[in-house]
Order: sequence, then structure tokens, then C-alpha cells
Amino acid sequence: MLERLTWFRQAAIRYAGDGLTLYIDPWGTTPEDPPADLILITHAHFDHLQPHEIERLSTPGTKLVAPHDVAKELSGDVTSVAPGESAAATATGPRG
Repeated sequence: MLERLTWFRQAAIRYAGDGLTLYIDPWGTTPEDPPADLILITHAHFDHLQPHEIERLSTPGTKLVAPHDVAKELSGDVTSVAPGESAAATATGPRG
């Protein structure tokens, strides 16, 4: 299971497995990193929200989930959530 996880820095993590590539707070990724099916952003601090990395990792099929204040600044298939809320996102991404 751990081999499916990649830590980049701070809270930035990638899970790749079971046909899904998920990034949480992508920061420190490289152009060689695979595109995202799903990106989760926890809050708007610079070490959790890197718009240029989100853009680079995104494809037309990428789903994004972020707090309301962050979601307003993102484009694409964005689901906004408030503290305590939950959301379901079905990521089909580039492979689906």
C-alpha cells in the first residue's frame, strides 16, 4: 500500500493505484508527474494551494474538490465544500 503514496513536501501527497491518480495539496510536483484524476485542496495557504501546479496536473477530466474560497479561484470541474461537509467525486480522469 505505501508504494502507492508519494510525499512531495509539507502536506503534498499523491496516491496512484487502482486506476486512480489523486493529489492532495499538490506542491513540489514535477512536469514528469502523471496527470490527476482527482485533486483535493485543503485550504488557501500557499503551501497547500499552488494554482500553476493544479493547472499542470489537470486534464479536462480532472475533478477538483476545495473549500468555497479556494473553489472560486479554480476552473474546471470544481466541487466546493465547507468545513464539516462531505462531497462525492467520481473521478474517471484520462484513463476512464
